Amino acid sequence: MAKPGATKSRSTRVAGMVLALLLSGTLLSGCLESSDDADQAEVKASQKAEQEQQKADEKARKDAEASQAAEAERVRQEQEAHDQRVENERKQAEEQQRKDAEAAEAERVRQAREAESARVAEEQRQAEERAKAEQAAQPRGFAGTGSSSGGGDVSYANCTAVKQAGKAPLYEGQPGYSYQLDRDRDGIACEK
Repeated sequence: MAKPGATKSRSTRVAGMVLALLLSGTLLSGCLESSDDADQAEVKASQKAEQEQQKADEKARKDAEASQAAEAERVRQEQEAHDQRVENERKQAEEQQRKDAEAAEAERVRQAREAESARVAEEQRQAEERAKAEQAAQPRGFAGTGSSSGGGDVSYANCTAVKQAGKAPLYEGQPGYSYQLDRDRDGIACEK
């Protein structure tokens, strides 16, 4: 038979072993729980890092969009300024062309007036020369004595009478010439 003290010691050993097993199970369970907690913490940290990355990506995207919008606005403003400069230059060119055309027209009118004045002056000069030539060609007997009638017994009431007589125009010194028939006093009466 076994000794009573030996049974007790064996029971104590078994109890110690059971206790040791329980303790190691608890420890093992604690370690497993600790490992699960670490995994969960790691998952949470990973999720948080992912969320932070998403936020950073979203901010970068918004910043890029804002930068693109600012660049587009700058380009639009530059284009508007360029278009305005081109329009102003076009208007200035048109205004200059208008002024040049007006100046050219004024010069053309001036030259036409000068040409007309020269033509009229030349016609008057030629008429005076003709009158002098005809007067010089007249026989001396037709020359007046300084009277306004210019010659002899012939006189006309008006230019219509001179024209009906077929004597128009009358030159100073010719019979029938008078200052009353010579409106512009150029020595040629009833010229028209």
